[in-house]
Amino acid sequence: MKYFYILILVLFSTSHNIAQNLVETSTNEAISNSGLSLTTFDNYYSNPSALADLKTINFQITLKNFYELESLFSKSIAIGFPIKNQNTYTSIYYNSSGTSFFRNQNLGIGVGKRIFKQISIGANFQLGNQVIEGWSTPINFNIAIGLIYTANNKIKYSSVYRFSRDYSVLTFGMEYKLLNDLNLYLSVNKELKSNIEFRYGLIYSINKMINIGIGMVPLRSSITMGTTFLFKDNIEIGVSFQKDLYLGYSPTATVKISW
Repeated sequence: MKYFYILILVLFSTSHNIAQNLVETSTNEAISNSGLSLTTFDNYYSNPSALADLKTINFQITLKNFYELESLFSKSIAIGFPIKNQNTYTSIYYNSSGTSFFRNQNLGIGVGKRIFKQISIGANFQLGNQVIEGWSTPINFNIAIGLIYTANNKIKYSSVYRFSRDYSVLTFGMEYKLLNDLNLYLSVNKELKSNIEFRYGLIYSINKMINIGIGMVPLRSSITMGTTFLFKDNIEIGVSFQKDLYLGYSPTATVKISW
């Protein structure tokens, strides 16, 4: 059983999509990373340009259990803060996943800036490695460059280009306000040596305190549902559950504080 866990984690470490999911929070994960235009701290990795309009300091902790396997946990911590008079926001994060004998760890920094009324840009730089029973692999890197264009009060377009030594992937996204309280999200991913992947998501705001999200990734036979609760205007608690047709459930819990 120990070597079965190692095999799963090795496969995870070779997939940039899995590594990306490790640092997502409940609302963003609930729409399967299709919400590239979300202007919240939830997007500190998925699309760093989404950070451009944030005005407060944010602190966040995320826990995730992979597919109901007790030993496969991910723990993430992140902090973000605005840079005064620069229309710029910076995020710093760290996450660790795995077991006592195999662990992935990543350290990253992201920056988002508004350059025009309708356009914001951002970049993210991440270092990571694996630790196998005390032996550490060489440090790898990946970089993400993002853009968000706000066409009007109903529709936004977004794009992210990610690359490292081993892969490059281009993602296009769209957010459309179907109703005052209901937003539709769509993203299209294309990696150099893989098929095009579509992701769909919906977020419904019951009121100012409760959001519900649902996301689908047909290519992976995966669906995720999640909800976030806002307390006292600055404390947010989120939970989500991803269902993979073949691998089972992956629950995620998030606590975010802003001030």
